[in-house]
Amino acid sequence: MSYEMTPDRELVVYYMRNEKARIEDEDFEAVYCLADGFGRLPPEELAGINGGYDWSHVRDSSPQAWAEMAAYLRERGYELPGNDGPKIGR
Repeated sequence: MSYEMTPDRELVVYYMRNEKARIEDEDFEAVYCLADGFGRLPPEELAGINGGYDWSHVRDSSPQAWAEMAAYLRERGYELPGNDGPKIGR
């Protein structure tokens, strides 16, 4: 299956898949909880799936969830490198 790389998806993928991306743990967890690939599940239930993280939960999310995840990141000042770099963790 292929996915269109929208600006929202690009931002979320950068921070959720790139080990070099500097994202606060609490923001990483909050974004993961906004994903809906496994359905909208409470954090406690997500924590029990594959050791607490499974990329497919993010990857298979609805367009609405991708928009919510990206909005969360933007509200907290996260940007893609090349847009004056990420503002968090400098």
